[in-house]
Amino acid sequence: MALTEEQKTLCNDLELVIKGTGTKDIVQILEEAKTEDLFAVFKLYRGEKGDEDSSYTRVSLLFDLLGNNKICESAVFDMVKKRNILKEFLSIDLGFVESDNGIREDYRMVDIIVKSSVNITEFLDLIKDKFGLKEFWKALPEDSDRNMIKGALEREMGKLEDDQEKSKYKNFLEEIRIIELEQELNTITLRGMERTLDFGDNRELRKNAAKKGMKFGAIGGAITALAVGLGLYFGTGAALTALPTIIGIALVAALLVGATIGAITYDVLKPKSCIDTVYTTKGFDTVKQETNTATGISV
Repeated sequence: MALTEEQKTLCNDLELVIKGTGTKDIVQILEEAKTEDLFAVFKLYRGEKGDEDSSYTRVSLLFDLLGNNKICESAVFDMVKKRNILKEFLSIDLGFVESDNGIREDYRMVDIIVKSSVNITEFLDLIKDKFGLKEFWKALPEDSDRNMIKGALEREMGKLEDDQEKSKYKNFLEEIRIIELEQELNTITLRGMERTLDFGDNRELRKNAAKKGMKFGAIGGAITALAVGLGLYFGTGAALTALPTIIGIALVAALLVGATIGAITYDVLKPKSCIDTVYTTKGFDTVKQETNTATGISV
């Protein structure tokens, strides 16, 4: 597909930035360009890079721009954040590479994060600062992208001998593990709630709504609190004696979350013919009044 005049000018400006001979500021260039023009230019082919430890990677203009310097990295991510296009940015189709077994593999932003000369933890630090690691993780288009990042973190950590150097990789892996646990919990809870809601006007099933709400809430609270607790435990190297306290906190949190969700579920889904008891005052006497919630008639 042929480039428009605006895209050609944009491409030339960004090429000069990469070469270090440009006179225009990268922030200004990105701010003035349209999103569709930026995406079209980011995908332009510029060559291939690789070494004996990894397959050759198709190099887009975006690949070289992000690997150029921290100013360019920050400017690109600031533009993405300002325009609220993180998911679209991470899904840009940058072409494909031929793997050793001849399979055509998609090439996206995650390949740049994993395969550029920039240390992966530096990339993730910047992403975490701009978007938050959780939002970034949710915005990744494929599970294969997530697995590629986790694999790269584990692989690079395995090459290190110093525990202090390993800690940064380990901390990211722990944060990712907690995020994935929370996402899995949300999926389980929503599926369970969908099954709970699918009972029409059946009174007996409606009666179980609160119980199911508490069940899924308790599971959710337990997993989330335990995940956070274990993350703190491993991340801070707490003494083993602290583990029962962490588990206790997790269980208390589970009960509180479960009770809250159960109460809300019951209030919304209680049987239509439930009798609500209300106490009203007539003169000096307190009178008990019951109302059928389905008909609104006092009894």
